[in-house]
Order: sequence, then structure tokens, then C-alpha cells
Amino acid sequence: MFEGFELSMSAIEALRIVRSYMQSDVSLSVEQAARIASKLEANGVDYSAAATLDRMMPSSSVEADNAVTFYRSCVETAVLSNPIWMKTITLGRQKFVQKLDRDAASCFRCARLLDEPPNDEVVDWWDRLQSMGRRLADQARLDQGREAERLSLLHEEGRLKTLGINRSPKWVSIEDNTVGYDILSYDPGPVEPVARLIEVKSFRKSGRFFLSRNEWETAKKFGSAYSFHIWDIAGKQLSLRSVDEVRRCIPTDNPGGRWDVAVIDLSVEAF
Repeated sequence: MFEGFELSMSAIEALRIVRSYMQSDVSLSVEQAARIASKLEANGVDYSAAATLDRMMPSSSVEADNAVTFYRSCVETAVLSNPIWMKTITLGRQKFVQKLDRDAASCFRCARLLDEPPNDEVVDWWDRLQSMGRRLADQARLDQGREAERLSLLHEEGRLKTLGINRSPKWVSIEDNTVGYDILSYDPGPVEPVARLIEVKSFRKSGRFFLSRNEWETAKKFGSAYSFHIWDIAGKQLSLRSVDEVRRCIPTDNPGGRWDVAVIDLSVEAF
């Protein structure tokens, strides 16, 4: 969202008034329409904030005559412009609204997006925005994972050079994401280099990462030939862990079911 901009009904209604003048006279700029409206219309709206919202919202997106439709379009523009809102909206309508301030929540209410029970149009609106939020979150996780893998490739290139191994690490996960590891590197062997299988994990300050059942089964299968690169992306800090070290943090299956994804915390004493 634009720096310093706070979504409010005074900004949205001001923009709707301005847009209505601009629709009546297409020669008017936003500033000209705002000056006219400020003289002829009732007070209590924020034409300065409307100018900021106008830059965020495509001018051809919706007509100003239908107030609810216009409000809804403004709210959507604000959500799409706010990374925090796009992340939070995936939690569901109630959880999302609980995290809004009173002015922002009022905008959603005036846009009829909080109606109870919600009609099909409102449900579709929330589903669409939540789907977009999930796609952004998935892309962010993928981007972070790829960044960590690139860092590991650079690390392994340097390590192999230091060891005098005239080979290059291979970025396996780009070609096949089902093998259970991300990078094929090498260690010195008795006659020639031997394979080093590397699973790359990453986090941003949390110290936690996820490990799938397939990754763990592959790790157990290869044992000492398998290792974990765990990157704190924020600080570009690498932690190296062996299979035996990770084993201490693996959950135990029970009669009620088997685990599918484990949450591993670097900060726990066992690790």
C-alpha cells in the first residue's frame, strides 16, 4: 500500500464523488474535480487521501454511480496493495477483519463484504482474494527456497574447489522434485569423489523449517552420505546438520497415525 495511506470511508467516498465529476466531464483532472467537489459537496470527506487512492485504483475499473460496487472496488485495490493484508486474508474473513482497525473495518462493512449471511457474490469475492493471497504465499515460499538452493550451490562450489575436487554440484530439484534431496555434491573418496546428497531448508529468523516424510525417508536411506543445509535467509547464515542430528527432532508415529510433515526447530536443545 502507498506509504502513509490509511484506508477510510472518508477517502473512498471522496474519491467516488471526484470520479462522478470526472465521469460527467472527462476533461477534468483529479485535482480539478476535487477542487470543485470540495466547494459544492458536503464536508467530512478527505480529498487529499482520495488523490492517493486514485493513484492506486485504475480509473476505468468501475463507475462511481453504484456506491457499494465502487466501495468494493476500492477495498479490493487496497487489499491487493498491502502485502500484510494479502497474507492475512488467507486466514478467513473473521480472522482477517479482527486484525483491521475500526476505519478499515468500516470500509469493508460499507462495501457489504461483512453481510451476514454472505450472498454468493460476497463469498466469491472473499474466495477470490484468499486464493490470490495463497498463490502469493506459495510463490514467496518457492522464491525463498530457490534462493537458499542457490546459496547452497555457491557454498558447494567453494567447498569442492577447496577440497580439490574437479566437479560441480548439480541442482537436482530443478529437474526432479521427487527424489528427496535438492543438490548432488561430492566428498573425497578412497579412489574418486563420492556423492554427497544435500537437502536445502530455509527460514527467516524463525529458526524453524518443515521436513516431509519423503525427505526424511531418503535421508535415512542414505545416512552419512546425506546432509542438511539450513539457511537463515535474512542473515545469509548456514547451519549444517547430519541425519543423526536431525533424527533427534523427528516425531514418533503412533497408533493414531503417521506424521507427514515435521516442524524442525533449530533452537531446541536436542538440535
